[in-house]
Amino acid sequence: MQHIDCDGLSVVTHSSDHFQSVSIGVLVRVGLAQESMGGEAHFLEHMCFKGTPNYTAKAIVELVDNMGGYINAMTDREYTLYYITVPADCAETALGLISDLVLNSNLNQSDIDKERQVVLEEINMINDSPEDLVHELWYSNYWANSSFSNSILGTPNSLAQINSDNLRDFRNYYWQRSQMIVSIAGASASVNALLDMIPIYFPTPATSTLILDSLTPDINPVCTTIHKQTEQTHFCLGLQACAYTDPNRYAFSMISTILGGTMSSRLFQEIREKRGWAYSIYSACSFYEATGSLVIAGGVSNDQYTPTLSVIRSLFSDLNTTGIDSNELTKVKRYIKGSFAINLETSTSWMMFLAKSWFYYRELRPVTTILDKIDAVSLTDIQHVMASMDLAQAGLTAIGPVDTHEQTPIESVWATVAH
Repeated sequence: MQHIDCDGLSVVTHSSDHFQSVSIGVLVRVGLAQESMGGEAHFLEHMCFKGTPNYTAKAIVELVDNMGGYINAMTDREYTLYYITVPADCAETALGLISDLVLNSNLNQSDIDKERQVVLEEINMINDSPEDLVHELWYSNYWANSSFSNSILGTPNSLAQINSDNLRDFRNYYWQRSQMIVSIAGASASVNALLDMIPIYFPTPATSTLILDSLTPDINPVCTTIHKQTEQTHFCLGLQACAYTDPNRYAFSMISTILGGTMSSRLFQEIREKRGWAYSIYSACSFYEATGSLVIAGGVSNDQYTPTLSVIRSLFSDLNTTGIDSNELTKVKRYIKGSFAINLETSTSWMMFLAKSWFYYRELRPVTTILDKIDAVSLTDIQHVMASMDLAQAGLTAIGPVDTHEQTPIESVWATVAH
């Protein structure tokens, strides 16, 4: 792994003769905190595929198809990542294409008007899917005092305000070298050749230095439910966790795995295997620059929604009072390390790993360092983190044939749940 400063542009790479492909990503540090209307970063992600002075929208996908590769992008709450993966012998073509899309997209008004409807349909798709909508609802309520609660997609009202001029201004202001990371992983010869081409495809423009603050949102421990006639009740129960760089991140991940990260986890065994109340029940962590979350989510039989909350409450109580033993700690460490290793089997996963490592830490963390951090977590660390997880500070959202709550204090909900 290496990092190169190319006139203010961070370039991170990993190469290996094991790979037959090359993956190139461009991460831009622009998210919800930088948006004034709502949904600009995600909309700009869509528009990058609508054509440049060099390629029409159809020519872009035809070129990628002809290379036998794939191209995509994702917008997170704190960044947008554009990426392409191709066979190693197509590396230069891929670099030229991804740089052109990120730097030179046309942003024609006619394309924007058409794509606005596409994003509206994306919103409609989520609104029609309670298992997706309940997560959106959780974010909008739990982080309700900051832009961190905003929808990444925007809203119909905010999308109506987006036009060629303000989208171009948004890109020109934030799409600066100091806020970009170019991440390249793949076959050694191709990666090494691409390093010499960075100045060609990412020429140095006149630029100012932006200082972007990370969001530190306050929590809002409330319950919000939507009454809807569904076959299941879908819910999210989430707590504040820690930031991505916090040493407790590994302990939070282990607790999440123990609770609902695997088929042998406590939630899966208690809710699905033992009682048959759900098909999907799980927990997962998300970590950001200044905060994080641990969320339990699932879709359960309508008449078992409240009993499910009771089981979850009991599981938290058990973990707080009796904790876990050394065998369970060893097991969860082995699972997390194994998953981490498996996830680094492709050039695409390495590209994402490098980009996020530099984004959050401003350094490339060796795999051995991460594995050592996982191994270093002790039973005391687990107990310390569990003690910080208070269900009275959780946020709960649900969609189904349940009583409607709008920003109801979570403590009043727990008062009705058997312990």
